[in-house]
Amino acid sequence: MPAVIIERERALRAEQVRIKTEREALERRIAEFEAAKAKPAVPEPTDPLDQLKHTREQVASLQQTLEAQAAAAKKAEEDRIWREWADKQVAAVRANAEKYELTILNGYDTRVPFVIEQHWRKTKEETGVPETLTPDQAAEKLEKELEAALEKNTASKKWKARTAAATPPPTAQPVAQPPTGAQTPPRTITNGLTGSTAASSSSGVLTKEQRIARAVEAAKRAQQQAK
Repeated sequence: MPAVIIERERALRAEQVRIKTEREALERRIAEFEAAKAKPAVPEPTDPLDQLKHTREQVASLQQTLEAQAAAAKKAEEDRIWREWADKQVAAVRANAEKYELTILNGYDTRVPFVIEQHWRKTKEETGVPETLTPDQAAEKLEKELEAALEKNTASKKWKARTAAATPPPTAQPVAQPPTGAQTPPRTITNGLTGSTAASSSSGVLTKEQRIARAVEAAKRAQQQAK
């Protein structure tokens, strides 16, 4: 991974040099064209020194063209290596679709290579020793960020109103009546705890995990409707 990033930086510098060289060459050609319009065409030099100078200029121009072509080919190869590496990181995350459900559902799995590269550059700049994240570490970082954002959204009034409207009201369950003559069991501590737990579970207050699960299902339904 570090070698890939270093090569990308070199390729970027080479691309900048190539663009500068091509721009300067274009500016020279435009200037020569404008000058040629203002005066009659000059015949090929007959003096040996002038011919040598002209030949050297042609060789220099050809060398610049070849260098630019080589730089472009090198950049294309480096881009190919980068794409292959990035595809492997994304594939490793998609292999754990259940673990990184939010990341994949929101299309953040394609950001994993860039998270790895950003962390590598940041640690290199801050400590001088770059650190390379694994695909799982990068995906876990994105997953936690999405969970925090999702938790924040599900706490909003608008989201609560939307989920409440989409959730059907609970069906009232008939209360079983004890048979005639049956004795009511004495109220004990265990009975009291059981009753309070049931009341808590039916109170309608959702846990963090339940809110996240509902939000995920709502997002999936929204994607299906969009299709």
